[in-house]
Amino acid sequence: MILRMVIDCGEQQTRDIKRYLDQKHRRDDLFYGTLETDRSLMTCNVDGLGHGEHIHVIDADNGGYAVAAIELKTQMKPSEAL
Repeated sequence: MILRMVIDCGEQQTRDIKRYLDQKHRRDDLFYGTLETDRSLMTCNVDGLGHGEHIHVIDADNGGYAVAAIELKTQMKPSEAL
């Protein structure tokens, strides 16, 4: 299962979330990747003006999900060798 999200939170919340993720990773419960930035990007794809004919995609600035994926893949490499 994969969960992808953009979270707007303060410095203490960020530390708490990373501490939680680190604990879970050390127990081999999950792998994760993060990117911290002060900006986000929204892309809107409009196929028409009717209901359900447009979508909004939110990502972090400075690489967003792609940069977080690099951290995730780096974490996963040692376990692939087992």
